[in-house]
Amino acid sequence: MRSRSVVLQGHSISPGLAVGKVEIRIEDLTTVPVYSLATDAAVDHEIELLAGAMKDADAEAEAEVVWARGCLPDSEAEIFEAQRAILRDPSLTQWVEDKIRKDRVNAASAVHSRFDEFRAILQESSSEIIRNRIQDVSDAERLILSHLLGVAHQRKDYDTSSGPLILVTDDPPPSLLARVDPDQVVGVACQQGAGMGHVAVLARALNLPAVIQVEGLLAATRDGDVLVIDGESGTVSVNPTEAELEELRPRQRRQRLMQPSQAQASRRDRVAADGERIYLSGNATSQREVDASAQVDADGIGLYRTEFLYLSQTRLPTESQLVGAYSEAAGSFVNDPVDIRLLDLGSDKHLPGAPQPAERNPALGLRSLRFLFANPGILHTQLRAVLQAAADGPVRLLLPMVTGPEDIRRVRAALAECHEELRREGLRHEPDLPVGAMIENPAGVFLVEEILAEADFLSVGTNDLTMYLLAVDREASHLAPYYDPYHPAIVRTVHGLVRSAEAAGKTLSLCGEIAGDPTLTGLLLGLGVRRFSMNPQWISPVGQVVHGIDLASWRAVAEETVEMDTAEAIRKRVRAHQLSL
Repeated sequence: MRSRSVVLQGHSISPGLAVGKVEIRIEDLTTVPVYSLATDAAVDHEIELLAGAMKDADAEAEAEVVWARGCLPDSEAEIFEAQRAILRDPSLTQWVEDKIRKDRVNAASAVHSRFDEFRAILQESSSEIIRNRIQDVSDAERLILSHLLGVAHQRKDYDTSSGPLILVTDDPPPSLLARVDPDQVVGVACQQGAGMGHVAVLARALNLPAVIQVEGLLAATRDGDVLVIDGESGTVSVNPTEAELEELRPRQRRQRLMQPSQAQASRRDRVAADGERIYLSGNATSQREVDASAQVDADGIGLYRTEFLYLSQTRLPTESQLVGAYSEAAGSFVNDPVDIRLLDLGSDKHLPGAPQPAERNPALGLRSLRFLFANPGILHTQLRAVLQAAADGPVRLLLPMVTGPEDIRRVRAALAECHEELRREGLRHEPDLPVGAMIENPAGVFLVEEILAEADFLSVGTNDLTMYLLAVDREASHLAPYYDPYHPAIVRTVHGLVRSAEAAGKTLSLCGEIAGDPTLTGLLLGLGVRRFSMNPQWISPVGQVVHGIDLASWRAVAEETVEMDTAEAIRKRVRAHQLSL
């Protein structure tokens, strides 16, 4: 028996339209059996069970890491690598074994006790980012318990005989999406979830339309119901009528046309109807993503994140290591720029083993350039490496979280010192290194004209900019509806930054999640953005939106939206224009 027809409102975290049959997945291992062990033999047996479960959980975690490395950008694959690291911590196994022997309790109970302690420690943090790591910890526990309790979960083959499926769940762990076959599952709907949490990141990386925080979702659906997920409006329609489904089919056809194909990957097609060229560059964390960007004919690398070499080892990388990595990236593009961002540590990213200042809100603490200015040795080594790599390709330097022109002057002074050192040492390098500024906070917005006087180009980091402009922690699940790229403050800010860059004769590129969202491309073009930087898998879909687009019509839409005072009004105007095309 089907559920009644109803439309539920949630919060969109991944764009697109999905229609399919409901597949409800609830993974609840919170009820853990607890019992005492009467004999030494029982204790030894539980420890044997633990060893086997840890081995099997590690194997499953390794499989998920391999899957993630093959299917996701490196920044998203790190989610699964972090969970694997938890499982491989020898102190975890030792603590649980000691608990079993000392308290003579079963292994599952001991495991749950240890992870409860982990969760309590994280919960005490004043940072929402740190508290959201509870999901990583709980997912690692879930892997162990599933093997201990005999309910191990593997990649599931779903019954798609009656069509594609939509996964309906409460607050899914990242590992659940690792076991989803995108050929079978076409969308995800969650009753809970965080707007910038792991599930959101993974859904976007997998190109799965997804809606979270759908109140009453589980009560309103049953397995086999027909569900429509609208990743633009954030609605979930349960058992729509045939007439309503028919109205959606033109959107489905347009969406299928936007799916990437090799024939549509060329930059030659990134030309609007009036002949204006649109530039789509890639974001990269490693050489693998640089290569992926080159494969889809990206217009260079608009954001090369440099944190990986620092966070993936227990000691600071050497100058030669940095030069090698940066030079390899630079050599991947002959003429197109490779924008290497200086180290962006702080907030949720910290050097392993390094002491951290006590900060009530790390997002407002010692991060990005502040961290580098407080650690001049790290800055010095990185600048020397970038200067040397620039001799091997079209490298530009990108400064994160700029708050004023003085930030750029300080880095330029440090660059001059490094240039003199390299000249005296006779090392190849490029002294005339273009320096760009990332606009990611209100100070950068208000001082953009002064920043443009010092910088050679701009990059707008929309993820942090949205968070700081709207005063919304993007990791806080209960605030997800407020983290809205259609907010008038975001639309007007982007419009103003574009005009300032044009007046200064400098280029501006837009990066962040909205840069790779095809449903926002038209509006952003109308606001004047002509350069975008995104994860490689979004370059082809966005390129297909760009190809032959009518810029004049979108300029008219943008002119209307900058006068609107609500996100909903802007969203409706954009949606209406998309439907009219």
